[in-house]
Amino acid sequence: MAKTRTRRLKIHVARCEESGVLIIQKSSIPGLHLEADTMDEMVREIKTIAPILIDTNMELSSDTRVFVEILLNQPTGVKNQKSRPAAQPRFLVEQDSIVA
Repeated sequence: MAKTRTRRLKIHVARCEESGVLIIQKSSIPGLHLEADTMDEMVREIKTIAPILIDTNMELSSDTRVFVEILLNQPTGVKNQKSRPAAQPRFLVEQDSIVA
């Protein structure tokens, strides 16, 4: 029996000072670029798009469990601030479905 592998991915989200929308500032998921008005909307969009991008752009074995952590950064332009977990920080991507 093969051992299940785990991969943890991070998405850094920040509020743009100019437009006021949330943007993905940095992501370990190739091709993930989103903006949203609220954190709930951002999480919903990430849950929809991330599994597709992970499947398409990352070479992961079928036994890999992927955990995604969403971090809420300080507004763009604010330096030397640590990221903090968002209100809904984690979800699991597994076999074309998401477990919240």
